[in-house]
Amino acid sequence: MNPTSLHTVRRTVAPALLGLLVLATAACGSSADADDDVPLDPAGATCLEGTEDCNDTDLPIDDPDPSAGMCAPDVTDCDDTGIGSGAAGGTCLVGSDSCDDTAAPADGGDPDAVDEGAFIRAAEAVLGTNEAALPDDVRVARRGDEQFALTEDYVIGRITVDLDDTDGSGYRVVAATVELTDGPRTVELTPG
Repeated sequence: MNPTSLHTVRRTVAPALLGLLVLATAACGSSADADDDVPLDPAGATCLEGTEDCNDTDLPIDDPDPSAGMCAPDVTDCDDTGIGSGAAGGTCLVGSDSCDDTAAPADGGDPDAVDEGAFIRAAEAVLGTNEAALPDDVRVARRGDEQFALTEDYVIGRITVDLDDTDGSGYRVVAATVELTDGPRTVELTPG
């Protein structure tokens, strides 16, 4: 066999063998199927193996009543209050700081409704504020004669301000634009 033919065979046979090897490995499955420690019933176990203070027996996993609670019997350090008590009520873990389980408004209103009046009042509140006292989430579009480049994304409730040194005491907010659902609205500082 000449060197060119050998090179061609290696370029075509090697990937095919690699593909067969991958398929053969995938067809074998994982060893978890044969592991006696892995629960195979629908409810499964919730305790990690070797956990001393965990009781995962008789959990109401298959109970069709969502208000039945999720704590195992005789467990005293479990809080399942609020389970099934609203749109999202009681779904956060106890002590969780980054979870919002606030239920939907009782009046049936939209939980994502935007209070545009509050955003406008927030924009009005920054008028006259010294540059150093501005909140971190307020963007500066203009400082005196200097224009700043801003991102073009639109964030409902975000405030962008213009600063001027009108009386020599430093840069203050003279205009604030707040991004609302129907478009931006600008409020300006009135002299006096």
